[in-house]
Amino acid sequence: MATYSSLTNQIAKLQAQADRLKVRESKDVIAKIKKAIAHYGLTAADLGFAGGVPTGKRASGKTGARAGKSVKRKSERPIKYADGLGNTWVGYGKPPVWFQAALKAGRTKDELLVKGSANGPAPQGSASSAAPAPAKAAAGVKKKATSKGARNGAAKKGTGKKAGVVRYRDDQGNTWSGFGPQTRWFKAALASGKSLTDLAA
Repeated sequence: MATYSSLTNQIAKLQAQADRLKVRESKDVIAKIKKAIAHYGLTAADLGFAGGVPTGKRASGKTGARAGKSVKRKSERPIKYADGLGNTWVGYGKPPVWFQAALKAGRTKDELLVKGSANGPAPQGSASSAAPAPAKAAAGVKKKATSKGARNGAAKKGTGKKAGVVRYRDDQGNTWSGFGPQTRWFKAALASGKSLTDLAA
C-alpha cells in the first residue's frame, strides 16, 4: 500500500518531468509563432498587445521617460499608405496585414499611396502633406452620408452614418459596416488569407 511519503516523491518526480517537457515543447511553439508572425507580417497591435508599445526592460531595454520619448518619435512619422477604411501605414518596417490583404485583392501600392507621398513622406508644413488628404476624404464621405440620412429621416445623431449598413460579412454570420476600427473576426479572416472581395457583403 502506498504511503503519503511515497506519493509525494512520485508527484515531485512527475512535476520535474513535466517542467522539462514544458521547456522543450515551448521552444517548438515559440519557433512556430515567430514563423507565423514573419509570414503574415503581424504586429503587436494585431495580436492585441497594448497597441504594440513595448513595456519593461525585457521588451525594449528602456523604461520611464526614455521609452515614452522613443515611442513619440515613431508616432510622428507621416502616413504614407491608407485603404480608405481607417487603416494606415507609415511605410516603414514589415507591411501590416491589411496592406498585404489589399495587394492580394488586386490593389496596387500606388492606389494605396496617400497623396503627396509618391517619393516618400512629404516635408512637414508642405501643402501636399499626407495627413490632410484622408481627413478631407473622410469629411466628404461623412457629409454625403449625413445629407442622405437627413433626407430619409434616419441619420444617426452626430455621425451621419446610416444605421444597419453592412459592407463585410463571413460564413459565420459576423458583419462589419466598414467604419471605425476593424473587428476581431475581420482581422482574423484577412490573416487567414481571405481578400476584401471575399468578405464583401
